[in-house]
Amino acid sequence: MTQTTKTTTTTDRPTRSQRGMVTAEYAVGVVFACGLAGACLAPLLTSPLMYELLAMLWRFALEPWW
Repeated sequence: MTQTTKTTTTTDRPTRSQRGMVTAEYAVGVVFACGLAGACLAPLLTSPLMYELLAMLWRFALEPWW
């Protein structure tokens, strides 16, 4: 009785693992999202109204320890 072995070759499979690429893509997305949030919040947080609001909240939070 002879036994034959069927060998298959796939050309669509990458030769090296690309699991790290997913992590790199997420990292790029996170950096982009943080940059966009910073660009949108920077003008808001530097306005005089927000400065006064943040100063008031800071004083209110620290008042029990003064």
